Amino acid sequence: FTLRKSFLIPETALRVFRAIGFILCVFTYIWTTRDYLSSLAYLTNWGIIFTGAYFLCSSLCYFIYKEDEDVDVKKPFTFWKFTSVLCELAFSMEVLILIYYWALLYPGTPEEHVGIRFWNTIFEHAVTPVLIYLEVIFGGNRFYKRHVIFMVLVGSMFVATNFIATKIMGHPVYSNLTWESIETFYF
Repeated sequence: FTLRKSFLIPETALRVFRAIGFILCVFTYIWTTRDYLSSLAYLTNWGIIFTGAYFLCSSLCYFIYKEDEDVDVKKPFTFWKFTSVLCELAFSMEVLILIYYWALLYPGTPEEHVGIRFWNTIFEHAVTPVLIYLEVIFGGNRFYKRHVIFMVLVGSMFVATNFIATKIMGHPVYSNLTWESIETFYF
C-alpha cells in the first residue's frame, strides 16, 4: 500500500498535487465537452474521466486510510485497490491518447490550431496526460500484469461506444476510425 506516500516528494505536496489534478480534470471536462450525449464516443473524454476519478479516489484515500494499519491488504476488493486500478487505466489511456492524437489526428485538423480550440486541445491532449504521468512518477504507483483484464474490458467498452456512435451519427468520430476498413481494426 503506497497510495499515500511518495518516494520523490513530501506527502503534503502529493496531496496538493492530487487535489489540483482532480480540479484540472473537472475543469477540462466541463470546458471542453460540448455535446454531453456523444462525449463518450471520444477516448479523450474517457481519459479525462478516468484520470479525474483517480485523482478524486486517491485524495479520498487520505481520509479513508488515516494510518497504514487501516489497510487490509488481504481483502480482494477494497477502495485503495480500486484506486490503484484506476491509475493503471488512466495512465494507459493517456499514453494512447497523447500519441494517437498528436501523431495521427492533430496534423489533419488545422481548425484546432487557433484560438480557444487550441487551448481546448492543449488541456484535453497534453495537460491531462502530463498530470497522470507525473502522478505515476511521484506516486510510485505499481502496475500489475493481472490487471490487464481491466484494460481489455474498458477498451472493449470504448470500442463498442465508438462503433455505435459512428453508426448512429453516420460519420466517424475520428477520421481514421470509419469502421468500414481493416485500418479501423488496426487503430
